Amino acid sequence: MRWFRSVIIQSLLSGAVGGLLLLLILLRLNPDATPPGLHVLMPGVVWWLWGMLPVGGAVLLLILTGAVLFRGVRKWRWFFPYSAAAVFFLAALLNRLNADLHVVFLSGSGHRTLGQDAVIWLIVSLALAGSGHAIRKRWHGIAGAVTLVALVSLLPMVRVLQQPPTVLSGRPRTAQPLGMPAHPLVVIGVEGLDLNFLLSRADADRFANLQRLITQGSAGTLEPYHPFLKRSLWTTTATGAYPRDHRVESRWAWTAPGILHGAVRLLPWTPLGSRWILPPVLTHRVPPPPSMIPPLWARLGAAGVRTAVADWPGIWSDRWGVAGLRQRPPGTLDPDFRRSLTEALAPFPTQRRAIWNAVQSDAAAIAAVEAAQPATNVWIHLRALGTARRLLAPLSPGDTQEEALQEVLLELFDADVGHILSHAGNGALIALVSPYGLAPPDSLERLARLLGAGHRWHTSPESCPNGMILLKGPGVIPGGRLGPSQLPDVAPTLCYLLGLPVAQYMQGRVILGAVEPAYLEATPLRVVD
Repeated sequence: MRWFRSVIIQSLLSGAVGGLLLLLILLRLNPDATPPGLHVLMPGVVWWLWGMLPVGGAVLLLILTGAVLFRGVRKWRWFFPYSAAAVFFLAALLNRLNADLHVVFLSGSGHRTLGQDAVIWLIVSLALAGSGHAIRKRWHGIAGAVTLVALVSLLPMVRVLQQPPTVLSGRPRTAQPLGMPAHPLVVIGVEGLDLNFLLSRADADRFANLQRLITQGSAGTLEPYHPFLKRSLWTTTATGAYPRDHRVESRWAWTAPGILHGAVRLLPWTPLGSRWILPPVLTHRVPPPPSMIPPLWARLGAAGVRTAVADWPGIWSDRWGVAGLRQRPPGTLDPDFRRSLTEALAPFPTQRRAIWNAVQSDAAAIAAVEAAQPATNVWIHLRALGTARRLLAPLSPGDTQEEALQEVLLELFDADVGHILSHAGNGALIALVSPYGLAPPDSLERLARLLGAGHRWHTSPESCPNGMILLKGPGVIPGGRLGPSQLPDVAPTLCYLLGLPVAQYMQGRVILGAVEPAYLEATPLRVVD
């Protein structure tokens, strides 16, 4: 019983140290969440206590498992140096993992600080593990144990005081006018569309509108950044800036009144994106802050250009012209398309509602654009084709019903593009943009399906396959095929083709391969703040 009580106490203390290390990583990823200095002491105490539950529980489970498998473990009455070494090693791994995965989410100094933390915690882990025997022999008493726990717990606090969280690289920007564009602009955003799919399906007989864009414009691939975060990718497309500047970095934010100042955002795809690292009673979920950088349509609107924006994903401030579209007029669907779609969806009762909702949302978005006339510019997001491809993409030659549904949705998409272009008028710059594509199920999911355990047997954008961009209009090379481009390239390319200067914060480049040589010679590149 004495051994078991000692194991519980040491596991909880190891978890407390882990809680401080988690707090430090959280502050590195959220430098705006709390001011540096002694203000970190209050959250330090909270996370010291909170870490005892998730981290301490994991340590306790590992020790008890080892006691069952290896009887010699029961002789270890003072194993804290080794458990603390394991906690510091895990913290070093998490720091390195976050630094590698979130390059575009972190400032340069923040990325370096995470890497430095990883090296420091690795050194501490090796020192504790290497001197564990000496520590156990010299500090096995109560006084020595308390001293060691205090020293190990102070290390993260000293580190955050010695190297405070770095300041944000981005700063809030207002929608300053860029000038009057030379042409109207129409941007059509599409979920999960890749260039190979479009070029292989858009024949001239059945999909005249798409074929016209392909033959009269330039098309290429867009390479999204990792990890996948839908609203962040769409925000980058509209602003020309990476998440480290526009700060759309999470699906939700959390506040801890009286403990942390500001909102905490959990970046995706690591344990630091999990809710369990936040004390549930003391933290409350709130909507994440909007983009700190205005979208391109807001900067055009500041110059007096009226823009109809329908359902463009992202997190936008109300002053940037998106809030008014929440109350949209209902859309209508052609009776022939409705009949064909009803028949194509009949074999799929589970997915029918989601696809119908997406189709109706697209119809309402198009109706909103038509109601906003005479708007010079249009930014519209269509999601029905992507929803159907994600849920019911044909994954083998035998999937004839899925293939038929996809053909119907592609016909509907072509008709929607035709409706939008009919309101654009002649001489408009057209951009068809998909920030990411869709990938088939990976090997693990296929194996699970064969074993009868698969539950997500559909394509997914989460592996971030390439999307596409298709440009058509004045200054664009007809029939051009472009090399790979990045998401921040979209906004500066649109500015250049509209005869406008490029904003200095836009981190992409102009896609010169899509621009006619005569336009390049006549139009110098200008940059403004």
